[in-house]
Amino acid sequence: MKKFLGTILLAILTIFAFTQPVKSRMEGLVKDIQNNLPIEGAAVKLGDKQTLSDAKGRFQFEKLSYGNYSISVSSLGYLLSTHIAMVDKPESNMVIALTPMALFLQPLEIRAIRASDRAPFSKTNLSKEQINKNNLGQDLPFILNQTPSVVVNSDAGNGVGYTAIRIRGTDASRINVTINGIPYNDAESQGTFFVDL
Repeated sequence: MKKFLGTILLAILTIFAFTQPVKSRMEGLVKDIQNNLPIEGAAVKLGDKQTLSDAKGRFQFEKLSYGNYSISVSSLGYLLSTHIAMVDKPESNMVIALTPMALFLQPLEIRAIRASDRAPFSKTNLSKEQINKNNLGQDLPFILNQTPSVVVNSDAGNGVGYTAIRIRGTDASRINVTINGIPYNDAESQGTFFVDL
């Protein structure tokens, strides 16, 4: 009786083992169709599973049941590629070549903003004549010395050498100075060194 029960149990386990779905693994490579170089970071979707291709363009899916799957691959700068993948053996391989796509950006327009007469803040424009009148051969901050809310000083006291400027109490590291539209502030300290002019 024990042998009979053991045989039946073994038969049931064998039938149960064979009725389990067979699992498979799929590996693949994503490459550029024009130069055959691998594409890194391509999004690969197989059924309800998704992964990214590695630095060598490879991807893999594990524990797949046998059958047909829809696989789609997309990457920035390439057209979407959709295929039918047949998984019918323990290990499947496939190569997917993506076609480059031209990306066109909208035209970019750069505008400079200057304070107009209706700007909601105070401003002072200096004419060429005013600049010529104040220009006594000193550094640039001393030309602006008589402008409202501007305070200038010089290390030597004569307006030549290391000079500093403050506008409404703000020091030069917080004042954006541009000459002919080019930023003049020092990249490290954000200060302005007019001695270099």
